[in-house]
Amino acid sequence: MNSRSVLNIIHVALSMEYETAGSFPTMKMFAGQFELDMKQTFAFEGICSSFMLSYLHDNIDDNYELYQSKLRQRGGRDQLLMFLTGPGGSGKSFVIFCSHLYCKQFCNTIGEPFYNSVFTKTAVQLLHHCCSREREPNVMSYIQSLCG
Repeated sequence: MNSRSVLNIIHVALSMEYETAGSFPTMKMFAGQFELDMKQTFAFEGICSSFMLSYLHDNIDDNYELYQSKLRQRGGRDQLLMFLTGPGGSGKSFVIFCSHLYCKQFCNTIGEPFYNSVFTKTAVQLLHHCCSREREPNVMSYIQSLCG
């Protein structure tokens, strides 16, 4: 993996313009293509920024602090804990799906393998657990038990 290409791709991803780096779109462009609303876009950017932040840590150079700051402004965290809520059909799973696609495209663009199971397994298991009627009815106590 070339650290310069990772930084270039992160730069494009963070752009507020509708530009691309080859076939890699900005987060704004991607969210627009999938018609994410404002709240969905906020969650999407937080998930994707956290994902890209993990690759930034492996590519420290003079611009590291600048890109780290920009990713954090978009919701990026070293350990992202996010609770997506809303009625059925509001797009919670769709946000995860779009984030998955974008992060996979990010990995393909920088030439790194995308570990699908790591990205989706926890989110999907938590979603199924919280939505299952046979499970614990108090979702908040379940989430607190996961957080220690």
